[in-house]
Amino acid sequence: MFSTQEQDEEEQSLREQGVAQNIYGLGSFDDTYSPSFEREPNKRPSTLWGKLARSVQDSWKQFSQGFVEVSHKKALKYPSLLFFGDSLTEYSQHVSPSEGVGWGALLTSEYSTKAEVIVRGFAGYNTRWALYMLPKVLQAMDLSYLKLVVIFLGANDCTLPDSPQHISLEEYASNLFKMIKVVRNQQVHAELLLVTAPPLVEELWEEDCRQKTKPVLRKASRVEDYVSACKRVAAEAQVPCLDLWTSIQQQVHWQTFFTDGLHFAEKGNKHVFEQLKTIISEKFPNLIAERMTPVFPHWTEIDPIHFTDAFDKFFIAS
Repeated sequence: MFSTQEQDEEEQSLREQGVAQNIYGLGSFDDTYSPSFEREPNKRPSTLWGKLARSVQDSWKQFSQGFVEVSHKKALKYPSLLFFGDSLTEYSQHVSPSEGVGWGALLTSEYSTKAEVIVRGFAGYNTRWALYMLPKVLQAMDLSYLKLVVIFLGANDCTLPDSPQHISLEEYASNLFKMIKVVRNQQVHAELLLVTAPPLVEELWEEDCRQKTKPVLRKASRVEDYVSACKRVAAEAQVPCLDLWTSIQQQVHWQTFFTDGLHFAEKGNKHVFEQLKTIISEKFPNLIAERMTPVFPHWTEIDPIHFTDAFDKFFIAS
């Protein structure tokens, strides 16, 4: 080890060169870079402290030069999958004892290294309000990377006429057509998928309304007509449709798929997740997570020394 006197002398020498504060983290290399080594490139420090300073400075120069090189390249962005809907979509990101892991969170995990799952759910919205919002949502995105748009609406449209959320059957169908047109008019190569409203467990919903002292403005019998309208729009627009209303009711004890009769419990979230994976694999096989290429290399592909080589293939010239 060095004596206190030797350390003091070396630190004083480094301060005079404007290097010591870099070693101790008291300033940035850009702000305190000393030109002394540049003026005398062949001059070698006489002590270990000096050698350390020289080594740190050289490493920083190489590191900063790497940033300059990367700045002239453009990183590949994640392909994006947009899920657009009401509370059934907004709450899909929840993780709780009653809801389990939401279907949106499960999809985010499924595509974590392959694509960006963008969840844009607006609780309480009907298709009239959603139609107004959709162009604004799309404007905030880089549409050149958009691969799939999933429209999951109808649970609020089919409320009773006394509800401020109610939308007539005719307008509901018209709004879905218009939303499909909005996406297609963006001139992007994104696939489209419609999802029907799920069934309503009327008894659970009525009990929830009583507990919260709010009016009961939903009836299970009204949902089916809106499901049929959604499927009809999908067929006419030549867009695939996921019929959750039917698939859920085909399950044993399907009533346990909901927390309050409308929103998904753990079993419901798992079912929606699996149904979405199934229809994506059937209709859009190029968007199956397992078949998509990771955006960046797996750590096992990275050479510990020449690590930038592994990243080069994931960058494209700007």
